[in-house]
Amino acid sequence: MNEITDINTVGGLINLIELFIVDNPIKDYTTALDLPNLDEQSREEIDYLVKGNWDGRINRSFH
Repeated sequence: MNEITDINTVGGLINLIELFIVDNPIKDYTTALDLPNLDEQSREEIDYLVKGNWDGRINRSFH
């Protein structure tokens, strides 16, 4: 997996998720707990972005 050091921005989070999906072909992308080499805060941020309010914000912006 590519090493990622900067995930302090939304763009960085999206980049991290994209690299994770490309490099780790697994069935369930709904949790960040399987991402290797991340600290707990990073895992929580990815989990938040993937699971919840990211899609909600996108959906609301088109209504």
